[in-house]
Amino acid sequence: MTKKVIKIEQATFRRLGQHAETFESEDALINRILDAFEKQHPKPKPTPRDPREKFRDLEIISEKNLPDLKHTKIIRALVDGVPIQKLAWRYVLDQVLISTEKQNYDISQIARRVSLNIVTGFRKGKGYTYIEDINISVQGMSANKTCQASIQIAQKIGVEIDIRFQWNFKDKAQRPGEFGRIKIDPTG
Repeated sequence: MTKKVIKIEQATFRRLGQHAETFESEDALINRILDAFEKQHPKPKPTPRDPREKFRDLEIISEKNLPDLKHTKIIRALVDGVPIQKLAWRYVLDQVLISTEKQNYDISQIARRVSLNIVTGFRKGKGYTYIEDINISVQGMSANKTCQASIQIAQKIGVEIDIRFQWNFKDKAQRPGEFGRIKIDPTG
């Protein structure tokens, strides 16, 4: 096995030495300490799943029952049948707004109803990103607020949304490693 050299302060080395057992190497000592730590703080393990089942964990059909979407990644998203190329919550909202414009709705009026900060034209800074197709800039929001706004607007204008996502394997994720699906079909 390849060995690596690590540099630690002398005081840290002395602290390690206080926990060493007779004739225990530094490597064995560090492994014993890591084993004890990991026993006290276990990480969630991914569970293997049948690929056909992976999107059946949680299905959401309304913005009222949205789970916490922090620490999630989008796997696939369709807005009005159009696949989202850049898989992030923000781009789902962008496509919903593009659909809004295509259907001749007043974007600024709809944006006010869902507490969405938009300005006409290009705006730089303060978290704004420009949507060239419809010449507006939208201020960024959390995944939760972005998804909620996307759903509310889509329902208002009659656009279908289908998003498949996964929570990251993080302790702070609501359902680490699990999959979900948000499917909004305004036609019922």
